[in-house]
Amino acid sequence: MLSVNFMSRIVTIKEFCNIAIDYWLLVADKAILKIPTGKLGFKPTEESRTVAELATHMYRAAYMLTRVVAIGVFRERDFQDLPFNPTQAQTPQAIVDYGCKVKQYMRDTLPNITEADLNKTVWYRDFTSHGISDWSRTGWESLKTLLEEILHHRGQLFTYLRLMGTTPPNLYDHTPHTS
Repeated sequence: MLSVNFMSRIVTIKEFCNIAIDYWLLVADKAILKIPTGKLGFKPTEESRTVAELATHMYRAAYMLTRVVAIGVFRERDFQDLPFNPTQAQTPQAIVDYGCKVKQYMRDTLPNITEADLNKTVWYRDFTSHGISDWSRTGWESLKTLLEEILHHRGQLFTYLRLMGTTPPNLYDHTPHTS
């Protein structure tokens, strides 16, 4: 394993988080906007999330994983500070609008994350409605997971679109979307 000084590590993770906001989530928004009218409830199997739940989960995870690094503990109730219920999403645009709020939160929060924030243990608590016990990881691991979550769920969105008979957007088209 390569040894990396902490300053370059913090700059690198912040740069990748900004890439995620400016490029990866931009393409995810375009994918969300391509969800056909009336298909927000689509799910490929009974056990899967609906496409609305999947898209919302991607943004809720991004919010949670950024916020926990900034404050040290994230509880399920903390989602109320930036609320959105995927079962009430009536349009793809509503999900993208929620995503814009999450991305703004990330833009406002990431510059204040320090080396100490990356190195400390952060906690996820009180997720009892999901049947999950408390867990912890470092701030660094949380931001790394943030990047993995975005890419993973963006890929799922593309698969869902194809299963619905819709061509996904160009993966490398980073021009702004028009709503």
